[in-house]
Amino acid sequence: MKPAIYTEQAACQDCYKCVRECPVKAIEVKDGHAVVVQDLCLYCGHCVTVCPVGAKRMREDLPRAKLLLARRESCHISIAPSWVSEFPCSPGQMAAALLALGFRSAGETSIGAEVVSSAIRRSFSDSLSLSTACPAVTELVEKYYPRLASHLSPWKSPMLAHALMLKQRYGDKAGVVFAGPCIAKKQEGDKHEDCVDVVLTFDELRRWFDDAGIDLRSIEPASFDGMASRGGALYPVDGGMIASIKERAQIIDATMISLSGTESIMRSLDDLGEQASGRPLFLEFLACKGGCINGPATDKKRSLVSKRLRVIETAARRSKEGEAASSLAPVGDEKLSKRWQADRGVVRRHFSSEEIESALIRLGKERKEDRLNCGGCGYHTCADFAAAWIEGKAEKAMCVASMRRIAQKKMNAIIKAIPLGVVIVDDEMNVVECNRKFLEFFSDFPPEEIDEVIIDNMVGRPAARFLPETEGIRRIQGGERELVEKRLEYRGRIMKVLIFIIERDRFTGVLFEDVTSLTKRRDTVIKNAEAVIAKNLATVQQIAGLLGESAAETEIILSSLIDVFKSSGGGGEGR
Repeated sequence: MKPAIYTEQAACQDCYKCVRECPVKAIEVKDGHAVVVQDLCLYCGHCVTVCPVGAKRMREDLPRAKLLLARRESCHISIAPSWVSEFPCSPGQMAAALLALGFRSAGETSIGAEVVSSAIRRSFSDSLSLSTACPAVTELVEKYYPRLASHLSPWKSPMLAHALMLKQRYGDKAGVVFAGPCIAKKQEGDKHEDCVDVVLTFDELRRWFDDAGIDLRSIEPASFDGMASRGGALYPVDGGMIASIKERAQIIDATMISLSGTESIMRSLDDLGEQASGRPLFLEFLACKGGCINGPATDKKRSLVSKRLRVIETAARRSKEGEAASSLAPVGDEKLSKRWQADRGVVRRHFSSEEIESALIRLGKERKEDRLNCGGCGYHTCADFAAAWIEGKAEKAMCVASMRRIAQKKMNAIIKAIPLGVVIVDDEMNVVECNRKFLEFFSDFPPEEIDEVIIDNMVGRPAARFLPETEGIRRIQGGERELVEKRLEYRGRIMKVLIFIIERDRFTGVLFEDVTSLTKRRDTVIKNAEAVIAKNLATVQQIAGLLGESAAETEIILSSLIDVFKSSGGGGEGR
């Protein structure tokens, strides 16, 4: 089975956007393709969201869910409470739609959230406690902050709590499917196959409804088997878990802080020190900015404000109406408890300043001005890029500035060495680049005085100042032709001219080849051939008569040879 997130290498366009956006840089570039490193990944799904060509992909689990439903006698579905911000229907219509897919029961994961909140209230300690509802956060702490793993709340997530309740009610052989906005839940489900059989995203659930021909707006309502009131319904937004914990507590003498967004969480974890010790502090962390309503598998066309309002209004309405009754009994603390691992920490290599400096030099960044820290490679600084390169996670070609500089050097070397006159002009007919030979042909500078300074000073000057005519260039720029060949006679030289597009509407290139000596030699040969024919025509006629040919035909044949020779070296416009 594929991992929850993977790379379709054939689709990768080497833009490095995933490297740039990944908060823990769990991307390795090999042979120009950015590949997810599973041991480093948080499965937050951000790379899937930002990849412009869809090369970062989420595992497709809808076929597995359909197969589970076909093979198991009893299948049940738990849907995350954030569905209210995604699907345009009432709770009764959503319940009916899920049952119409073939599930024996449909419940909202908010029931599991209430169980988790209750467990946290009972076990609140006088020290630091980190929430564990978000699987991307628990991956972050276990892999990158293992020193804090012991502070993770000792309870399973709402998804697992609800799944355990379903297994407890319907038996271990009952199939359980979870549907929500999160890709990391797939990874969590993979690690707890005894609880959850298949994890679907809301995108996959939408497709399932479409495949089954279910219209959420018109279906007759049914009932959820359990749906929490205000507290559990607020879990999808940042601060919702804290609200749920506080809702039924008499007094909690603790500081409770909610924070969303992986980078913000990482900065907070980096700073956690003395101020977090010796005092009750509960930190609610959600990897997605704004909470689960902004998960990677949610509708990105709707604003966070409208989604948040929908969740809050739903929770307020349920608070008045009361929660829907559930046939499920809470599971005991023994099953609900979770022991987190402190030995999964990623071994991060730290390089000395000498090692980084050596790597930068080998990457072609000898000078300080070469170290732009532009972020084009996906790393924040050139030093970070050098460290990734030493580790084998990056390639030299990822440095856009360096590759541009190398390409420029190669182009300059070719232009200097080529035995032709070369000029590149922009869309306003100004010189972008030229070489010594071009200036020898068209400038007034003595050849021995033309140096690099003079050549550099030509940049930006009108090409018409040098060229006797620019009509061919304008025709190319106007889109009439892709390539123009012509002959030019100028200052006693005969030149073959090739005009071509470098970049449409931006840059045009022109090559000038001095063919004066070749042309003169050809003309001499033609004249000598004509003289020979004229001088020996009588003899040719006699021979032709003997062979039974007419003199006129013979003369035509010989003359045609001369015409062919003329046309073979003369060039022609538009060839």
